[in-house]
Amino acid sequence: HADYFWDSLCQACQELWPKLPIPKESIVAVSVTTQRATVVPMGKDNQPLRPAISWLDQRQVETKPK
Repeated sequence: HADYFWDSLCQACQELWPKLPIPKESIVAVSVTTQRATVVPMGKDNQPLRPAISWLDQRQVETKPK
């Protein structure tokens, strides 16, 4: 779920801030990247519209033999 990703990012920031050589207030943006794509559709209110869609999602894979 999207909240898991956000909560994990926040927890990582909380653990790293005391170790930074600069004040945390000087950080203006954070970027997160992964080896594979996982999409979190967001609404205009910056809230997730649905659970994350993993790159492993196979719901639209054709199941009949070719």
